[in-house]
Amino acid sequence: MSAATPTAEAPVQPWRSIDRWYARFHAPLAVLALVLTFLPYYGQRSPDTRQHGNLWQEVIRSGSAIDLFALVLMLLIVLLLALAALERLPAATLLVLAGVALVLGLMLVVPPGYRERPPFTQAGVVDVVLLFTVTALALAQAVHGLVLKATR
Repeated sequence: MSAATPTAEAPVQPWRSIDRWYARFHAPLAVLALVLTFLPYYGQRSPDTRQHGNLWQEVIRSGSAIDLFALVLMLLIVLLLALAALERLPAATLLVLAGVALVLGLMLVVPPGYRERPPFTQAGVVDVVLLFTVTALALAQAVHGLVLKATR
């Protein structure tokens, strides 16, 4: 073909550009979520109460099923965010990501096993905001993808 001959361009697939736009957010959120597992979420209520550690320390120290469940959910969130940053995820997987992030965010706000929730550290506040942001972002991407798919 010569330079003067027009070429037919491949049809633009709008969901690919939308997924790339969302992927810009998934990678940093995955890194932040992983880093936050190494910081304590809760502070002490008073000097004579127990000092809370990070998620890994709580699993090792207490061996509680709830702490282990929270760690597994957080690692699942990191994995799904990393996958979403690298490739297009189906809407069902994005809804799973949103659901897992919502459950974990609610577990931080209303921790099971406590009569009175300990105060959040700054990392705890960031983690709650991160989890609800991931929930909103995953829901928005799933709905956006489904709407684009329906309009094709």
